[in-house]
Amino acid sequence: MAEPLLEVDGLVAGYGAFGVLFGVSLSVAAGEVVAVLGSNGAGKTTLNRVLSGLIRPSAGRVRFGGVDITGSAPAAIVAAGLIHVPEGRRIFANLSVRENLLLGAFVRTTKKGGRAERGRTLAEVLEIFPRLGERLGQSVGSMSGGEQQMVAIGRGLMGRPRLLILDEPSLGCRRCWWSRTCCSRWALPAGRM
Repeated sequence: MAEPLLEVDGLVAGYGAFGVLFGVSLSVAAGEVVAVLGSNGAGKTTLNRVLSGLIRPSAGRVRFGGVDITGSAPAAIVAAGLIHVPEGRRIFANLSVRENLLLGAFVRTTKKGGRAERGRTLAEVLEIFPRLGERLGQSVGSMSGGEQQMVAIGRGLMGRPRLLILDEPSLGCRRCWWSRTCCSRWALPAGRM
C-alpha cells in the first residue's frame, strides 16, 4: 500500500489554555476525497489551521508527502502543495476576479516556466467555474456570496495543490449550484490540476 499523502497522528492543539483537538489522527491518500464532519465548535477549522501552519500543535505529528511538516511556516506548507481555502473566503474585495485568481499562483509563478503554467491553470479554473470567466474584470466585492466563494476556491486551485483543504466550501452557495458544479467535477482526473 502506498504511503498516504497526508498523515495526522495524535494531534493536540487549541488556543492558549483552551484545548480544541485531543489526539486527532487521520490519513488521506493521493486522489482521495475526505470530509471532516462535526457540529459547530467541534474543531474542524482548528484542524485545518494546524494542517496549514496557522496554529502550532502542542503534541502530535503532521506528515505531508512523507515529510514532517509539524509546526512549519504556512509559506513552506503552501510551497509543498498543501493549500487551505479558509472559511469566510478571505478574498481581496477591491481587486478583480483575475487579480484574485492570479494571486493564488504566486508561489508557482516565481519558478521557471511559472507564467506559462499560470495561464494553463487559469484556463482550467475557468473551465470549472465558467461564471468567473464572464467576470474576470469585475471587482470581487461587487459579486454575490456564491460567486465570491468560487473565486476563493479558484484561487486555491491556481496554486496547483497536491491537497486542497476547503473550510465551509458551500458557504454562500446555492445548494443546486454546489451539487452541479463542485460535487460532479471535484474529483479531477489525476494530473489535471
